[in-house]
Amino acid sequence: MDDDDKHELRKDIQEYCIVATRMSNDPRPPVRVFLASMKARARDEWWPCLNRLQARSSLRNGGQDSKLYKVLVERWTEYGTVLGLDAEDERKRHRSLAKSRCSWRGCGYNTRAPPGKLLACKGCGEVQYCGRECQKSDWGQGGHKKLCGTRVKTA
Repeated sequence: MDDDDKHELRKDIQEYCIVATRMSNDPRPPVRVFLASMKARARDEWWPCLNRLQARSSLRNGGQDSKLYKVLVERWTEYGTVLGLDAEDERKRHRSLAKSRCSWRGCGYNTRAPPGKLLACKGCGEVQYCGRECQKSDWGQGGHKKLCGTRVKTA
């Protein structure tokens, strides 16, 4: 994502905040239903996206890119606040849900409950998979190798 895209994203998020704020002050039932639906759908992605933005922001050491990520984090946090989402509550909710989902983001069971029992990572025990293929994919492509390796070394 280049700087122009990041600036556009920042403006888009700001527009969503303005729209959601206006809607929250509108008493008409169809608007209330739409806003409730907007919040319900945002709950699935708002915290994971905020978490990724915060991680990227902390990886940047100064410079224009760092400032831009900081603004994106602020805007995205504002969007969640406008929708009535609390970062700590959503973090806890997502962590709780994650215990019953496959940890590989590319798996269909990452967002819904799998039909069978999940297998925990033997290295850290903090993530689980619906099968060996998902574990291998998350290890190689999903970044779990780096996270798990750090935990194993420090444990």
